[in-house]
Amino acid sequence: MKKTVLMSFLLFSMTVCPDALAISLNEFIATATKDYTLGFQNEKIKFLRASSSNTPFLHAIEFRTRTNEFDIDKQRYTLRLRPNGWGEARDGEKVYHITLKYNEAQHELLLSKALKMRYLTIIDFLHSNAHLELERNLMVLYEDKINVLKKSVNNLDFDAKDLIDAEDEGLQIQLDLITIENKIVNIEDEIRRHISTQGPIEFDIANMADHRLIESVMGKRNPGTGRDNIHLRNAALSSELAQGRYNLEKSENRRFIHYFETNFDMEDRNELNRALSLELGFVIPIVNPNRLDMNRRKMTSIREKRRYEDRKREIAEKKTITLRDLKRLIKQYDILTRKRESGKTESSLKTYLRIDGVDPLILLKLKESMLKTDITLEKINRRIYTKYIELLDISGKLIQKPIINYLSRNLGQVGS
Repeated sequence: MKKTVLMSFLLFSMTVCPDALAISLNEFIATATKDYTLGFQNEKIKFLRASSSNTPFLHAIEFRTRTNEFDIDKQRYTLRLRPNGWGEARDGEKVYHITLKYNEAQHELLLSKALKMRYLTIIDFLHSNAHLELERNLMVLYEDKINVLKKSVNNLDFDAKDLIDAEDEGLQIQLDLITIENKIVNIEDEIRRHISTQGPIEFDIANMADHRLIESVMGKRNPGTGRDNIHLRNAALSSELAQGRYNLEKSENRRFIHYFETNFDMEDRNELNRALSLELGFVIPIVNPNRLDMNRRKMTSIREKRRYEDRKREIAEKKTITLRDLKRLIKQYDILTRKRESGKTESSLKTYLRIDGVDPLILLKLKESMLKTDITLEKINRRIYTKYIELLDISGKLIQKPIINYLSRNLGQVGS
């Protein structure tokens, strides 16, 4: 089975860093389910589930009293009922349920974002450590190269420019090493924010997915352009919610019966037909005072529908481009791997090693070429895994139930 430069380095680093704590990839990825962003969303969902649409048949109930000459026997009592608009209860119930579904989709979207962040953190950590080791090896090589050039100052074929270039390259590598080391420290801080650990950090990559598994996942038929895609489901529910709110606004404006009122006058309490009176108020639908609100709701609904359609096209386009990029990167990696394993550079190095008196600069140049090929391989390898996770995210697979650890060779469930 193909072994990447990254994997080879980490297996080596476990021997030189025996105190490093091996963290399971599955264990770290599972911390996404406890991400702090999910706590607030859980509170919203819990509140909504304990609530209701609050749209009974009556919009309001008023109780009024009027005193005449501050005499209790001349008191008048009024009970006024304000009914809801036609269809308001039905549309309010729909808005409530869509709001709940939308917030549940928001929860899944946040979880998907947390999962993606942890996948990319793992990839960055592994790549940065592999890159650091290769750059250190390159630094040692340039130190040897500078020493050889300094010893050949008195040779007739000595070129001072070669020494200056080597020193400049060595200085640049030193600066790059500092940058990479600082990046690793920042990544370790990020890891410790999610999982409690002391000392050096090391991921257990014994069963990590390789390129063959990535190609297998890529080949599975799952367009990720339906409602099972969390990104599309979220956009669709946002559109439905906007339309539901517009429908509710229209229903609220259909309160044609403004109020139903019953009065009881204590002064005429001995004659019930005089003491009790009924009153009914109608709204004549000539003027609509909420026209601007309705227009605003309608414009929002149209805008959300357009966003949903735009999102569908955007996801389909991104999926196609990412899949194409991923295939191209794997081909590039395979070409460089074949060159390194059986190419002329390695064969030339073995040939020169058997020759006495060979110029050490030639050997160093060959080793430098191999190291730079390894660095290029590692950079491509990082992009392959990054594009792989981006493709899974765009397709909505990261959050599909059950949640799968896509960096494991057996594609086991997260948290199992």
